[in-house]
Amino acid sequence: SDNFGCVLNSSSAMHYFLLQGDCSKLDVSEKARCLLKGAEDSFHLVVEHLYQGSVKVADLHSLRSKEKEYTILFQAQTKLQKHRNKRFFQVNVGKLVSKRGAELDAFLNEKNYIGTLINMTNQIRETITVTDITYLEERCKANIQSMRLDELVQTEPWIGEESEIKSSHCVKYFNLSADVKKMAMTMYKLRDSSVLQNCWLLAKKSRFEEIPLEITLDDLCYTIWQSCWTDYTNLCEKTDQGTITFQEIDRMFFTLREQSDEIRKELSSMFKVIKGNDLPEAKFDQIKQYFELH
Repeated sequence: SDNFGCVLNSSSAMHYFLLQGDCSKLDVSEKARCLLKGAEDSFHLVVEHLYQGSVKVADLHSLRSKEKEYTILFQAQTKLQKHRNKRFFQVNVGKLVSKRGAELDAFLNEKNYIGTLINMTNQIRETITVTDITYLEERCKANIQSMRLDELVQTEPWIGEESEIKSSHCVKYFNLSADVKKMAMTMYKLRDSSVLQNCWLLAKKSRFEEIPLEITLDDLCYTIWQSCWTDYTNLCEKTDQGTITFQEIDRMFFTLREQSDEIRKELSSMFKVIKGNDLPEAKFDQIKQYFELH
């Protein structure tokens, strides 16, 4: 990996010499030849692992940050006779880097979702223990730089020029159920929503007596989160239909009553996530006028 970092540095001697093609034919000392051979082997190994989907995370970060340099070196090495029959050199390098980058991004996105899930469970930790949240906390804190991409995500093989970048990828590192993953993603989308936070704490309070002191993430999803999400979506539907009560408006926005921009942000996020469209301006105006009159 250290060699690989040097190889991608366009001002390094290793980068320059690998651009020349076959390093074995260069007129250099034996010591320099050994160093160049090590750099060349390191580069070829990353090329092969990128093709297979087993590239190390640190190496993928490096080549994504220096994709231009990587591509130029790749193309120079592709021209060598000894590489013409190697499958991992017979690819569209730009598409392959994008493909592996998208797979890594899927993992990073899910890690962000879980970070929000952890924060939400921390809000109820005094009264309810989520038994498997510690596992996720440890997974999030772990250093993944030396791990392979295919240990984090179900990587897809390169199948040729027609290979398309998928819109979704299977992240296996955190081992979440589909429902818990959906819950975490929704929490992340609404991570700045004080209305959702309020619904969450109310749901915990209303369901507390029927919930054991220790529950799993799946239990959390089907009890507190389900109540929270039902409450939140009902508030959105009532706002949209014009059937929202003054009491419910106060519950949602009383602390924001003098901050119309914050109310607009809350409603915009709510309508985007629940309804899939922009906030109708008339709905915001009605709530704004209510607080101006009261």
